[in-house]
Amino acid sequence: PLLLLMTAVNIGGDLQSAFDPLMIKIALLSKAGQSVLVLFFGFLFVLLWISLFQNQRPIPGILGFTLILSSFSLYGHSTINGFSSQLLIVLHLGAISFWVGSFLPLRYSTQGKFEEENLFQIAHQFGVYAVYYIGVLLITGLTLGTILVGGIEQLVTSDYGKALSLIHISEPTRRRGISY
Repeated sequence: PLLLLMTAVNIGGDLQSAFDPLMIKIALLSKAGQSVLVLFFGFLFVLLWISLFQNQRPIPGILGFTLILSSFSLYGHSTINGFSSQLLIVLHLGAISFWVGSFLPLRYSTQGKFEEENLFQIAHQFGVYAVYYIGVLLITGLTLGTILVGGIEQLVTSDYGKALSLIHISEPTRRRGISY
C-alpha cells in the first residue's frame, strides 16, 4: 500500500497526492500501480504460505515468488523490448534470489552446527550451484544490458552502459573537457 501511495505522489507531484482519491485511482491504473499490486499479492501469497501452510504445500509459495519476480517485468526498462527483455529480467532476478538464498545454509553451517564432513558437502554444493546462478546472472545481465543500451559496444563505451554494467573504464578527460 505504501508503494501505491508513493506512486500517486510521483504522478501528482506533491505529498497531498497520496491522499487524493483521483491520484490513487490514476496510480492504480498506471503500469507502475499494476506492478505494485502484483508485488503486493506476491508478498501476500508468500506470507500465507509461510504462516498457514508451513512450507508443506509449495503452490502458494511458488505463485507468490512468481508474482514478485514478474512484478519487475511490468514496468520500467524491462518493457523496452517486449517479452524477451521481460523474461530476461525475471530470470536475472530469479537467479539473484536463488544465489542469495543459497548463502543461508552456508551461513548456518559456519555457526558450528555441522560436522566437518557435512561442512565440506555444503560448501561443495554451494560452489556447484553458484556456477549455475552466476552463469545465468552473467548471461541474462549482459543480454539485457545490451538490449537496454542498444548494443554490446554501447554497453562498454557509453556512460549509461558503464554505470549499468559497473565497468569503470576511464575515458581521456580531454575528449569531453571534463576533469575528474
